[in-house]
Amino acid sequence: MQADLQRQIAETIARHKLISPGSHLLLAVSGGSDSTGLVFLLQSWARDRDVTLSLIHLDHGLRGGASAADAAFVQSLAQRLGFPCTVERVQADTWATRRGISLEMAAREVRLEFYGRMLRVHGAEAVATAHTRDDQAETVLMRLLRGAGMQGLCGMAALKELGDVRIIRPLLDRTRVEITSYLREKGEDWCEDESNRDRRHLRNVIRHDILPELRVRVNPAVDEALIRTAGLLAEENRYLEASAQEELHRCRDPEQRPALGVDALQSLPAALLRRVYRRWLIEQGVTASAIDHDAVQRMEGLLCGPGGTREVSLQAGWRVVRANRLIRVGRNRGKEAAPFRCRLDVPGETALPEIGLRVCASHDCGFRREEPAGVGRIPSEGWVDSRQVEREEVYVRNWQRGDRILPVGFDGSVKLQDLYTNEKVPLEDRARLPVFECRGEVIWVPGYRVAENWSVRGPQAPSIRLRIEPL
Repeated sequence: MQADLQRQIAETIARHKLISPGSHLLLAVSGGSDSTGLVFLLQSWARDRDVTLSLIHLDHGLRGGASAADAAFVQSLAQRLGFPCTVERVQADTWATRRGISLEMAAREVRLEFYGRMLRVHGAEAVATAHTRDDQAETVLMRLLRGAGMQGLCGMAALKELGDVRIIRPLLDRTRVEITSYLREKGEDWCEDESNRDRRHLRNVIRHDILPELRVRVNPAVDEALIRTAGLLAEENRYLEASAQEELHRCRDPEQRPALGVDALQSLPAALLRRVYRRWLIEQGVTASAIDHDAVQRMEGLLCGPGGTREVSLQAGWRVVRANRLIRVGRNRGKEAAPFRCRLDVPGETALPEIGLRVCASHDCGFRREEPAGVGRIPSEGWVDSRQVEREEVYVRNWQRGDRILPVGFDGSVKLQDLYTNEKVPLEDRARLPVFECRGEVIWVPGYRVAENWSVRGPQAPSIRLRIEPL
């Protein structure tokens, strides 16, 4: 059994091209049976392909002493097998309260932040998680009950890239029973998480009540049916997403980018129009949580009736405006932003109620290289050299006339006013755009670039990660 399961996992990795030989892979290990099995299943596979393995464990701070025991188990496992191990603890409930989001969403956000930081610190290619075929069936049914569309019903992919975070799922074709049988055959223990039986969580109701009942009363192979449906939808979703990207390119107004042309949008079928809107809004920096079904439906209404100026307000302070034959996205005007200048907590969060934003600052290692999203695009991230900052104070403030920045990679400085003009940022919006400074110099313009003298010099150099996002 052990050899068969290891061979099947190797085939999954090869078929989906999940990891390159000679690379560094991080294993996200909770201590449960699935993630413990992942460690042992990949141990010999990695050795044969010169892949370096490191274990990472995040304690969400929700289970008191039990979570501390899980962390100790993971550390002990890593030490016994000779793998490096990083364990961190966060308070996901505090994160949820501060951001006004659900505990489930907060836990997901802190995990992604942890994964991204660990990838940069270790110089690793990907994070492997231990999701199984059972998790896939549960996820598809849970999303169906919550009213998800096609994208949600595709379930989990073996390979997922979320920004700079590459997540792979080598066990996605195997069942939970196979993994636990494998561990018992090897004589290995794991941790039992009592919260996995807490019926206050929908996934546990689906796992312990709904799916077992469906297997008895409706279809013994209901798990296979759900997974097969997810696979079919995933194929169709890939086709529609590619079509939506092509249509988005066609709908852009050639003279007023990134505005969209009403005439081109009106020619689209509803299914493609919704996808074009979503891709466009995400491109412009609108947070995914602000792009719900109701918001997109109201945006469809902008295409009805005669011209003139109309607008739709989204969550998190965004608005979509139709002015004659063009549709644009921007921040809600509200009252004019009062002048402000706030010292950042590093590390920590700094609220900017004057413009409805917050800054999250944290110590990091290296930086993420990407093309600038566009001046003033929010959310936005930048990395500055912590050795340059040292013990100086970093401030965030309004843009002021005369502000200049020497962007990384440029020979000379540029006026921020010229950047705003080139990006067609309306005059009334400029006072709401944040600028970061230290020692009297502009060190970062969100959505644009970090200043040359403040840029991070290498992938292992100590840095400060700055993220600005809606309150």
